[in-house]
Amino acid sequence: MALCAALVIVRWSRLSFFINVIAGNLEVFNRILIYIWATTAALFILSCSNFVGYRRYEDPQLTKYVDDYYNLVAKNCNTNNYNTGSMITVEFAKFPKDSTIMGVCHRFINGYKIQINRAYWDNELIADEKLQLLFHELAHCVIYKEHVEDKSNYMNAEFYYIQYEKFIKQVTADIRFQCRK
Repeated sequence: MALCAALVIVRWSRLSFFINVIAGNLEVFNRILIYIWATTAALFILSCSNFVGYRRYEDPQLTKYVDDYYNLVAKNCNTNNYNTGSMITVEFAKFPKDSTIMGVCHRFINGYKIQINRAYWDNELIADEKLQLLFHELAHCVIYKEHVEDKSNYMNAEFYYIQYEKFIKQVTADIRFQCRK
């Protein structure tokens, strides 16, 4: 957004200099200048809007899991009561060797970043567990779901594998609940 604002200022200053040189009538000049400035600002702001909802993945294998989550949200929620318009970065991160952290969601003003522990991902998890881990972190970021005490729930702070059908029912219920808020 800062880059877009800088471009507006640069274009504005060049344009106003050009018009100032060729304009003889100050009143007409001011009207033209305001119109051009407003149009230019609107165009640049609108051109910057393609950053909203931006998703960046470090590894293509993460794309499918994240897209599956967003598809589940879209299927089960007709309102905008979830955080899908923010920028998201999903990446593998190197955690300390003795770390038990499998993943983490960092929230920022303009979006969030999910970091997945590469060692767990590559060596410890099967496909359903990878899905469960990413959905857990996405639930923190997208629907602001906090940890729960129930060990049979995918949002427990400790990682317990949950049968796929039960897990998907929990995720769907959380999404629907968030949509009603």
